[in-house]
Amino acid sequence: FSALINQIEIDAGNGLTLGQFISKYAPPSENNTRQYIQQIVAAVGAPPNTPLTDIPIDILAMAVAQKESGTTV
Repeated sequence: FSALINQIEIDAGNGLTLGQFISKYAPPSENNTRQYIQQIVAAVGAPPNTPLTDIPIDILAMAVAQKESGTTV
């Protein structure tokens, strides 16, 4: 979980948006990226074009961790 938080901080520092972040780690070649983005958007309450710096890291990390573990977000 701390590695996930560190990665979010790195990507936030690089100016990624929520949609870019999800697309980077859940590419369409391996995932249903559109659905993944929709689920995380719903979980964090921010649209895909929101900069990661504008989303509380703990909320985003929890949503991603829940999605990755197969639990509902």
